[in-house]
Amino acid sequence: QGLDGQDLLEQLSGDGRSEPVFSESLQPRLNFGYASLKSWQDGNWHYIEAPRPELYRWGNDPGEIDNQQNVQPALATEYREQLERFERGRATTTAVEPLVLAGLESLGYIAPLAIFPDGEFELPDPKDNPGMAIELQAVIGAARSQQPEDGVELLERYLHQNPRVGGVRPILSRGWQLAGDLERSQQVLIPLLEAFPRDPSLRTRMAELHLDSGEIIRAREELGAVLADRPDFALARLALAEL
Repeated sequence: QGLDGQDLLEQLSGDGRSEPVFSESLQPRLNFGYASLKSWQDGNWHYIEAPRPELYRWGNDPGEIDNQQNVQPALATEYREQLERFERGRATTTAVEPLVLAGLESLGYIAPLAIFPDGEFELPDPKDNPGMAIELQAVIGAARSQQPEDGVELLERYLHQNPRVGGVRPILSRGWQLAGDLERSQQVLIPLLEAFPRDPSLRTRMAELHLDSGEIIRAREELGAVLADRPDFALARLALAEL
């Protein structure tokens, strides 16, 4: 409510010419450690910014089969520059408000999911692994359908093959906890904590594991540190109230 909008039907159908449309997907980066994707559609042309850029003419190629990036390099460069100018112009207007961000974090909705190796700046292209989201969901589903001792083996194999996907670590940690191995449950979270040492969700999770291990004082100290840094973090408050 109260938001300005624009009818995109004409743009999507390719009829006529309207304002360019920008879109962005951060899922490959945040969930899997691949490069994010950015898109710029101008009339019948659709430019996709990625490690291997793409350019398609929707009017002749609605299925985006024939990449015109190398055929129309000047046009691709023009659209890339338009996209970059648009991003510079929106940089000061799209940041999430601190109170909104704090509220989402306090409910556990925002958490680090991807781990990037030190010194690595060029991320792989998502096109190299188009089925990564389906594969991850299949592995998680298969692991949850088995006994914890068998499920953790599936998750461990997946993590070994996909070390960037930090989002599987909290699930693997829970699996080791259910299997009765609290030490391994804690160890699997350490790389995430090292990458995101101030993340309240991870620190609260580690405090819960300390509590399950009988380390009540350590759990209380960890939760106290979380709340000292983030006094509004609801998950830590609830965990501390149970001590």
